[in-house]
Amino acid sequence: MILAAGTPARAHNMLIDEYQGWGAAIVWITYYSVLAASSVSIIKMMVAELRSGDNTTREIVIYLVVLSYFGYLTIESVYVPAETVIAVVAHAAAQDPSMQSRAFTAFVALVIGTAILTVPLVGALLVRTGWDKPGRYCRRIRPLWRDLTDCYPEVVLERPATGTAADSISQLHRMTMEIRDCLVRLNRYISGVPPHRAAGSEHDELCDYARRISAAVAAKRSGQLPPPAGRTEHYTRPAQRRDLEAELNQLIELSRIWRRIHGRSGITTAISAAVPDRSSRSPC
Repeated sequence: MILAAGTPARAHNMLIDEYQGWGAAIVWITYYSVLAASSVSIIKMMVAELRSGDNTTREIVIYLVVLSYFGYLTIESVYVPAETVIAVVAHAAAQDPSMQSRAFTAFVALVIGTAILTVPLVGALLVRTGWDKPGRYCRRIRPLWRDLTDCYPEVVLERPATGTAADSISQLHRMTMEIRDCLVRLNRYISGVPPHRAAGSEHDELCDYARRISAAVAAKRSGQLPPPAGRTEHYTRPAQRRDLEAELNQLIELSRIWRRIHGRSGITTAISAAVPDRSSRSPC
């Protein structure tokens, strides 16, 4: 419709507002009806987000800025066509024949509209490719998770049906729970492994814990029975963080140490760590 209505102006090598006439009215009614529909849709989205109450200060500021601009654009989408129709009926010249103000409005609308579409699109692509934050955490703890669940496959929770979009947050939660369950089941094996060195920093404790887990997994895989309850030493695992973020960071660090250990020796030979050489250098 815009191309057809603008044909007379193009034939005279003029801007649509320079030529004026009903062609200009049709062009602006058509163009701004699309902007108005988009603006109203985005305004509804912003209002719904603000009413949810679960927003950070930064999100509230962004919503208010977007809401303000598209509120202005909605008013503009009504005003410009109405002004053009009135000018055509009155046979008056356009107030802005060079169309600078309308070009600026269209440019800003294009930039902001593209940004609003781009942000969730990029977020969706990151989730789909596993490069969002929970997805990156899943990759970091997967080596530890894989080796532990190989020993106890029954702890693995049911996964979504094939073809269902992966939810990295739920996946991270499941993997964390399954690692915990495996460590609880391995506890008697872990307690039966002699300490490698005296406890020191938190990193040293995690190194010792990772080595104990490695030896416990190797023993479990080789078919050994766990030591009797009365014959295992009293071992206290590194303090578990109560804060979820801190606990996850601790698990990621444990998995990082796990990869370093098995990058050197391999889990199949980890059983030899059950009787370590105290003078040997720690793999951590």
